[in-house]
Amino acid sequence: MVLDQNVVNYLLIVALLLLIVISMKMKNLIVIKVLIKTAIGGLIIFAINLVLAVFKFAIPLNIINSFFVGVLGIPGFGLILMIKYFIYP
Repeated sequence: MVLDQNVVNYLLIVALLLLIVISMKMKNLIVIKVLIKTAIGGLIIFAINLVLAVFKFAIPLNIINSFFVGVLGIPGFGLILMIKYFIYP
């Protein structure tokens, strides 16, 4: 029996979403929560870069910046801006 690649992808996405929901309810799976927040931070940086591309404003999108923005939130974003403009002008 041969499975279509779309079916396999769909099943993997459903399994990942179930894992995310379970990890949000359980306190033990903090590693998965940090990974999810890092991914969300990367999406936020990507969205900011898209919106502010008109002003030639860009924040480097890497795992460290994504972690800071995802876990720390607005203070993490401020930290990245301070590092970008005050330490490395």
